[in-house]
Amino acid sequence: MLEVASIAHWIQEETGTSVDGIDCALRYAQFRQYDDRVTAHRAESYQSIQLQNAHFAPIMANGYRVSIGFYTEDPTRESVVTYACYGTLLHRQYVLTAASCLEEYRNHSIIVRANEVTKLTPAKVGEFRVVEDSHYLDEAYVARVHIHPEFSEIPLKNDLALLQLDVNEFSFEKSFKPACLWPRDSFKLQEFQTSGHGPRRSAEVRADESLLNDRRSTELYVISKPLTDGCPLNLTQNQICVGDSVTIVPRTCQLNRGSAMSREIWVLNSNIFDYVFAIGSKGENCGFNTPATFTKIAPYINWIDSVMFKGQVTYNDSTVYYGDECFSISGQNGVCLTLQECPGMVDRARHNKMDLLQASCGFEKDVTLVCCSTEDAVGVDPGDHLRDAVEEIENCPNLYDDLRANRSPYKLRGGSPTAAGVVVSNSSNHYCYATLISKRFLITSASCFERFPSSSETLFRIGRKEVQQSPIAQAFPHPKYDALHDSGNIAVLKLATPVSINREVIPACLWHNESHVPFLLEIAGRNSTNVTVDISTYPLYRKACDTELVARMSHLELCVMYDGSSRSSSRMVCEDQGIGIYNYFARGLYELQVSYLVGVFNRGTGCELDGIGVFTRISSYFQWIKTVVYRNL
Repeated sequence: MLEVASIAHWIQEETGTSVDGIDCALRYAQFRQYDDRVTAHRAESYQSIQLQNAHFAPIMANGYRVSIGFYTEDPTRESVVTYACYGTLLHRQYVLTAASCLEEYRNHSIIVRANEVTKLTPAKVGEFRVVEDSHYLDEAYVARVHIHPEFSEIPLKNDLALLQLDVNEFSFEKSFKPACLWPRDSFKLQEFQTSGHGPRRSAEVRADESLLNDRRSTELYVISKPLTDGCPLNLTQNQICVGDSVTIVPRTCQLNRGSAMSREIWVLNSNIFDYVFAIGSKGENCGFNTPATFTKIAPYINWIDSVMFKGQVTYNDSTVYYGDECFSISGQNGVCLTLQECPGMVDRARHNKMDLLQASCGFEKDVTLVCCSTEDAVGVDPGDHLRDAVEEIENCPNLYDDLRANRSPYKLRGGSPTAAGVVVSNSSNHYCYATLISKRFLITSASCFERFPSSSETLFRIGRKEVQQSPIAQAFPHPKYDALHDSGNIAVLKLATPVSINREVIPACLWHNESHVPFLLEIAGRNSTNVTVDISTYPLYRKACDTELVARMSHLELCVMYDGSSRSSSRMVCEDQGIGIYNYFARGLYELQVSYLVGVFNRGTGCELDGIGVFTRISSYFQWIKTVVYRNL
C-alpha cells in the first residue's frame, strides 16, 4: 500500500491544487457539516449551531494563563526573547508551570507576560475583513525558580515548577485574575479544556462575513478527556493521560507546554470559579487525538503551599469531628461515626477482615470514631431503596425536570418554595417549619421539634392549602445538639408515608459547599396575618455578625442580615425556628428552578432594623444528614 503522504508533492504539482491539510479543510467549507457538539439541530437543508459548545469559555482561560519567555542578558547586543512555555497564575507573585519546559533554558533569564487581550480591527476600508491582534498588558521578571525537588526528566515525573515573580503592578479584574487549584486527587468531571497554538485561516465564502486574515499562529482551546488507551506505559499515579474529544485538522494544534488542564465550575448563577486540575508536561499534536501527559496538581498542593507561604505562620486544624466527612486510607470518602453506627464495619471486624486502628478518624470523648462509608453505614444492602435514596440526595438538581417551573436567571428575588412545609401537633398550637429533602425525609431545627409534647402525634403538611399530609414516624436530632449553647441545632424527620411529588411539591437540594454561600438568600414563611411572604437576606462576615450578637458564632453557623424592604409586616417570620433559608437557582437551557436549602434558623435578633439571623449551615452537616437518611430507609 502506497502512502499518499509520500507523493503529496507530486499530486500538488500535477493538479495545481494545494494538498495542505488546512487548505483542504477550508475548501468547500460552506458545505461541510459542523461537529455534533456544536450542532443544536440538523435538517436536510440547514443546521443550527451553538458555537459556544465548542469549548469551555476560552476568554476566561486568558485570565490566568501567562506566556513564559527566555532571554540571555548580554549588554553588547539587543536581547531576543523566546516565548516557549506557558503557565498558570496562582498569585500576584507566583506562576505554576512544567519543570521540563524550563530545563532547556536553564541558563537564561525569564520574563512572564500576563493579561492577554484580543482586539479586532478592519484590515482595509471597504473590505469585509478584520485583523486579530493579541497582546499582553502586563509583564514581570522572574526573581526565582522553584523546581520540584523530586523532578526527573527521564523518566518524566514530578514535572512541576513555581516561578516567583519580582514586585509587579498587576491589577486584577474580572477578566484577569488567578486560577484556583483543584485540591482533590479524584474528580468526577470527564471533560476539560486544554490549550494549544497553531495557524489560523478562514474560508472566504461570503462577502458579508467578517473574516480573519491569515496569521502565523493563534491560541486554540480544545475539549479534552482522560484516556486509557494509547497512553504511555510508564505513567505514574500522579500523572494523567489526556486526549481530545474530536479530531482537528492535522498540524493545526500544538500543545502549549506548561499550560493548564482546566474547567470552569459554575456555582449558582453568577459565580464562576476557574479550576486547574493538571499541568501539561508532554505532548505534541493536540488536534489529532495524540495522547498527552499532564501532571496532576492535587498530590502537590502541600509542596505548592510550602513554597508560596514559606515563613508565614499558618494554622491547619486537621481534626475530624463526629459527623464530618472523612477519607479512608484507600481514598474512599465517608462520615466519621462511632463503630456501633457502622454495622458493615462491625461485621468485617467480627470476622477479622479489617484493622479498626487504620479505620480510626478521631475521638469523641473516650469513644473511638471510624470513617464509615455509605455502604458500611447501611449494613445489609436494602437494594433499590438505597439506590433511590442516594439518587434523591446526590443527584437532586437533575431530578424532576418535567415538574420544575421556569425561572429567569436575572430574577434575583422571590421564588416558589415547593419544599417548604409545616409540622403540627394534634394536642398543641405549637408548629415547626420543615423542608422536604426527599419523598420521606425532612429537615427542621432540633430546638423547635423538641418543644412538641412527647405524647402528641405530629403531622407534616405541604403543598397548596397543605393538601398533602403525612405523620412523622421518627425524629433524629443531631447527637451533639445542645440547647444551652445553640450547637448542633438540626434534626432529620422521617415520614410514615412518602409524599407525592408534583409541580407544587418538589424536594429541596442540600447546599454542601462549605467554603461559599450564595450572595442572596430567602426565607419563605407566614406572617402574623397568615400570608406567605418572602424575605431577602444577605450573608455577613463573621466579624460583622459577632459585634451584633451576645453569643459568638461558630464555623458551623451562617449569619445573615434581613432586607429592610420586607421587615415591617413580616416580623414573626424571622423568628420561626425550623424555618429554612433558600437560594433559588435557574438551571440549564430551559432555566428550571432548583431550590437549595442553605440553612435552618437557630437564633437571631428578629426582623427589626439591622436585624440579624443565625442559621445552622446545611453544608456543615451534609455528611451526617446523608448517613441518617441512608441508615433509616
